[in-house]
Amino acid sequence: MENENDTLPGSVIALGLGLFACAFLPLGPEGPSYFQLALELALEGGLGAFVFALLVGAPFLLGAAIASSAAFGRSVGRALVMGTVAVFQAELLLYGAIVWDAHDLVAPRALLGFAVVSGFSLIYQSASHSARDTGGPGLRWYTRWGALLVAGLAMFIRLQSLGAGMIWPAIDGALLVSILILVALRRAD
Repeated sequence: MENENDTLPGSVIALGLGLFACAFLPLGPEGPSYFQLALELALEGGLGAFVFALLVGAPFLLGAAIASSAAFGRSVGRALVMGTVAVFQAELLLYGAIVWDAHDLVAPRALLGFAVVSGFSLIYQSASHSARDTGGPGLRWYTRWGALLVAGLAMFIRLQSLGAGMIWPAIDGALLVSILILVALRRAD
């Protein structure tokens, strides 16, 4: 049973494009963009390009999925956003496990904690919707959840550079856009 009112407003579609556009901003203070790195790997060929695109590019791919929901409709848009959020949620668990014992990071265990708590919340929400026979969380819910995941990861990355005062245009842009998506889709209760 799909919610007929579960569409994204034009402002969120535009913000999805903005999140995707962050892929073209430098990842570091003077470094290349995600797009430049992905293009270099793609030109070299092999599985590395696909893995990089999926693992590092999940926030930007989420933006593309959000924006594409306007072109492909609610059902396809929900499937694209839901799939991207599911992959991104799993990646956060992987990232958290990788940095768990990193002594040179600020609060390395916080990322795994965020990934575990948000992962259980995602499972709980999906199960509770299934139990109520509503067909699962809708497009708006998955979009809001994805924006929350992007904001959490961006804030963790930003936390790592606070002492140095570095500017990370792609990270800061993704953080800003994800917060704006969260504000635009705030719950009405």
